[in-house]
Amino acid sequence: MPLANYTTFHDVRAALGVSSEELGDDVLGLQLYEDHLQADLDDISISLDPAHALLEAEPVLTAVQERFMMAARGFSTYAVAKTLTVTLPMFGPKSIEDGKARLERFNDPYKATIIAVGNEYDRWRSRLIAAFLALGETATTATTRRYVVAIPPASNPITGT
Repeated sequence: MPLANYTTFHDVRAALGVSSEELGDDVLGLQLYEDHLQADLDDISISLDPAHALLEAEPVLTAVQERFMMAARGFSTYAVAKTLTVTLPMFGPKSIEDGKARLERFNDPYKATIIAVGNEYDRWRSRLIAAFLALGETATTATTRRYVVAIPPASNPITGT
């Protein structure tokens, strides 16, 4: 599954608010980001990637199929961007200068960006799941298990015994 089947490097950079000088194609082309995206897609359903590949080959898509493809693009962009937020402060320089022009960022502009990317990731994930289900497919639902155990206190808090 090539990353280019789902999103573009330009879209990922736009989601993060960085330029190609700050985040080059050589970095975005690393296998790490493709693997992260594949894992995120498989978390929704292992049949999502094959369904996407089949629809990519179709010359004409229905409205439901087009919605799925759009949701897959949006989700993929923010899934890769979310992975990159871990290192965002390291590759986004504080100051860029070429002798005539100068670009300087605020002290910590990345806090808001990291939160926004996380929110967009969640929103596009919900859209992708809904669009995938609308195709008649089934999504994997993660069940969170919570274990509750009652432990009586060693002594009575009222009497102290």
